[in-house]
Amino acid sequence: MSKAFAGLLAEQSTDERLVTGTAWLQKKQDATPTERMLRGKPHVVLLLINPQVDFYSGGSMAAIGSDDTAYKIAALLEAHGEDITQVIVPMDMRQPYHISHPNFWISGYGDSPKPFTVISAEDVQHGVWSPAVTKHFSQALHYVQHLEKDGKYKLTIWPEHCMIGTNGSNITPPISAALHSWCVKYQKTVDFVYKNMCPLTEFYSVLQAATVVAGYPETKLNEKMCKSLQLAEKVIICGQPLSHAVNYTTRELVEWWPVEHRHRLVVLADSSAALLGFEVAAQQFLQDVKAKGVTVCTVTELFSSNKMLEHLAIDVNKVTHHTALLLINPQADFHSGGVSMVEGADDDSVRLAQLLKDHPDEISQVIVTMLSRQSMNIASSCFWQDKHNEAPTPGVKISNAGIVAGKWHPTRLEDYSRVTDITAKLEEKTARGRGGVLTIQADHCVIGTVGHSIYDQLNLQITAWSRYRRENVQYLNIDTNPYTTQASIFEADVVLPEDPATHFKSDLVDSLLKASRVLIGGQPLSTAVIPSVAHLLEVWPVEERHRLVVLEDACSSTHGNKADDLAYLEELKAMGVTVCKCADTFDDAKLDQK
Repeated sequence: MSKAFAGLLAEQSTDERLVTGTAWLQKKQDATPTERMLRGKPHVVLLLINPQVDFYSGGSMAAIGSDDTAYKIAALLEAHGEDITQVIVPMDMRQPYHISHPNFWISGYGDSPKPFTVISAEDVQHGVWSPAVTKHFSQALHYVQHLEKDGKYKLTIWPEHCMIGTNGSNITPPISAALHSWCVKYQKTVDFVYKNMCPLTEFYSVLQAATVVAGYPETKLNEKMCKSLQLAEKVIICGQPLSHAVNYTTRELVEWWPVEHRHRLVVLADSSAALLGFEVAAQQFLQDVKAKGVTVCTVTELFSSNKMLEHLAIDVNKVTHHTALLLINPQADFHSGGVSMVEGADDDSVRLAQLLKDHPDEISQVIVTMLSRQSMNIASSCFWQDKHNEAPTPGVKISNAGIVAGKWHPTRLEDYSRVTDITAKLEEKTARGRGGVLTIQADHCVIGTVGHSIYDQLNLQITAWSRYRRENVQYLNIDTNPYTTQASIFEADVVLPEDPATHFKSDLVDSLLKASRVLIGGQPLSTAVIPSVAHLLEVWPVEERHRLVVLEDACSSTHGNKADDLAYLEELKAMGVTVCKCADTFDDAKLDQK
């Protein structure tokens, strides 16, 4: 949103703001689903902050009474989901090496600080606490100095929580189930926003990091989220913890929100909970924002008083000597008990974990891709209906001809033209494993569910590698757009101009090209690893193919595809790609034989 437009909205009345906002959006040919929504019913946003397992009972950062708040949020979505036009879920996604974790810091005696230690700029300047990685000293000192100068926060060391790929980072079950139901019932998707992935700053507010860090654009102000919030008639704020993320996010919103419209910000006091020892700060926050015009109420009060609907309105030459490990979708849903279990996946992940355990010094980079799907996506049953309004079952093929003939239609009829175009483009693709007739899949690797997590035994070793090397893992969420599928990790099967997440990931390829070797494993071999390797070969220098190493015992075939997959691995060998077992990866004698 331009500053001029934002200023205009701030100066107008509620009704004028709606008219101006709608007119502006109608001029935008690439209007997002959220913006299109504004042209119809009032735009009400549920800003659901950090509803993750680690903030609830048994979690490493459990807030007091948080379990009760989870059920209230779930009930809110179930009973009043129709009134909520958008759900935004910011989620903490952390790694062991983070400026607010013990692993980042070390004392003169070689110890790490205990959780809840407060580190001051004076501590850093005098060497009481120093970054374990010395190259980060300047950034760390700048960070704590900035916090103290700003006067809002102090650097507090937290227990490790919401670690990427662990159950603690997943959405707590009652809320996860309610979000799934909301998506299916109203044919909408949740806007998930990942934060705290940069190790050199922290997000106190979900809108932006405490400091902007060069090379990490996600630490800047999230303009997309701010636009959605400012165009909303109500922003309902809840989640965890009340004393911190909910507190600081709301205070930041209040700073730039027009004074006369602050009542549109609604904090649900009974749907957030404070961290132990920070109860006073939480209550002071509620008093402060209420005094500034923010609506503070309970879920019951919100709807019984009709507050919900008040005030309607709107390069190869740069190769370095290091080995990269590329782990493709090593997620729980592809392992035993998962929705899309691949036979052999458990053993594959155990071998990968052993590889990391045995060779942490040789493996200097770990990249993990994760399918991050919405409940409502083009390959899910709930996206489609037949002429009897029945949903297709997994395995059913939805052809473009079938859509045109009326055999199948999208549940949201307004998506008809779009999906007709996308399925036609899918069927035009001839690249290996990418495209073809759309096949309905069982819901798997849905964001926030247990199935989205990384297989436990492998994830523990990934974390151990990260701690040992004091290096962060590079995580990449793929298949995030609900209107297309994604077999290759490098690009969606159909590229959507308006969504950069579907575009070719040249940065990832550039990173891999700099490695002396790229070890590749993950799941499934048939539908993700092979399409990704085939895609990578399209841009990889022919004379350098030997640097690509497919770990044949670290990825398994889906049912009925083993013979074809084995034949393709033989093709890869003929093309110069190295294909070997995990145990032979660093055995030069065995590799030479191959």
